[in-house]
Amino acid sequence: MSAFAAGSTIYVSSLAGASSLPFPSPADIGYLLFYPLVLGGLFVYLLALRQRLARSVLLDAVVGSFGAASVLVVLLSPLLSAAGGFPSFATSVAVAYPLLDLVVLAVTAGMAAVPGLATGRSGVTLMLGLMVFAAADVAYAFRLENDTYYLGTPLDAGWTAGMCLIAAWADDFTRQGAAAEGTSEGAWTPAVPMVATAAGLGVLIVGTGTPVPELAVGLAAATLVSAGIRTQMAFRQLVTLAEVRRQSRTDELTGLPNRRALYADAPGVLEAQQGAPCAFLLLDADRFKEINDSLGHDVGDRLLIQISKRLRRCLGPDDLIARLGGDEFAIILRDAGEHEALQLADRLRAALSEPLTLRGIALQVGVSVGIALFPEQGTDLKTLLRKADTAMYRAKNSRSGRHVYASEDQSPGEERLRMLQELRTALA
Repeated sequence: MSAFAAGSTIYVSSLAGASSLPFPSPADIGYLLFYPLVLGGLFVYLLALRQRLARSVLLDAVVGSFGAASVLVVLLSPLLSAAGGFPSFATSVAVAYPLLDLVVLAVTAGMAAVPGLATGRSGVTLMLGLMVFAAADVAYAFRLENDTYYLGTPLDAGWTAGMCLIAAWADDFTRQGAAAEGTSEGAWTPAVPMVATAAGLGVLIVGTGTPVPELAVGLAAATLVSAGIRTQMAFRQLVTLAEVRRQSRTDELTGLPNRRALYADAPGVLEAQQGAPCAFLLLDADRFKEINDSLGHDVGDRLLIQISKRLRRCLGPDDLIARLGGDEFAIILRDAGEHEALQLADRLRAALSEPLTLRGIALQVGVSVGIALFPEQGTDLKTLLRKADTAMYRAKNSRSGRHVYASEDQSPGEERLRMLQELRTALA
């Protein structure tokens, strides 16, 4: 900003009443220094965010930069082609401005793909300032080429507006410290690589029927190559996320859905019933702790695997089964009332009563089944789980093997705990 101000000072002081200065003039040194200095500042600014940005975000920025650059080369081709016929010093300086503007706008387009920069107030101020500044430069270059530029027109306010926006960003940046934004994902930042890819493809399509600068074609090709790499990276990320999601919902030992999956899927299953009856069964293996302690945890794990396989064979494709943890399993039996639930409980107990041979020992596993009915005994998973748990312990204590929850099964535990607390308070 100091370099640009120095160039403006030289320009104004050298006019001395004239309408314009010879081109190029010493003022152009200050003006041209603005670009490498501001790009260097942006590089330092983005370097601080590099550790906090994923490679995919950085690749999005590259795609956005290439796509914007390819379009800008096409738009600025009349100015850029001026150097072809007479590469004089004056022409080289004139062409340097739109070339440097192209780089600045490409970097700005890349910044728009960085989460936080594209949504944070400070980042938007910086990008808007650079765009306004570059737009004034391009308009000035076109007017200069057509010999229609005059000092004192509203165009001269473009550089001032752009500098003020950049200055506002710099002031806000120093107040916030070097740790800038870059963590929150903007809703529209994923659109940047998509628009850039479409722009690069458009440049190549236009180039088939209209002469397009080779630089634009090369940048458009680089855009599509970068977009292809980004797409492959996104596909890998989706596969990884899908695998992580599957693992988070699957019991590692038995391969059945786990408690998390049950809590996620059960509300949808119950809602899909639309009031039609279904049954919630809670199963607990009898004497599993004794087997685990006597034969070891590895035998206990193998036993749970065999139990899960036998339980799955007894269920239909629409029934939901999950391992809650330890030796507890939950089943949601669709379109089933009390009679069907008791029949399934008997089949499950019969399937598990067949001997299992583990470490040379034939084991018969008993199971206690608690049943809660939807919707008459509960309309949500927590209620059904609590009542099925009560019924399961009633079946275990009575050694009946299976039990359907009834109102008289309600445990007095909550009332007993409240009474104990009231007694402690009264004694104190």
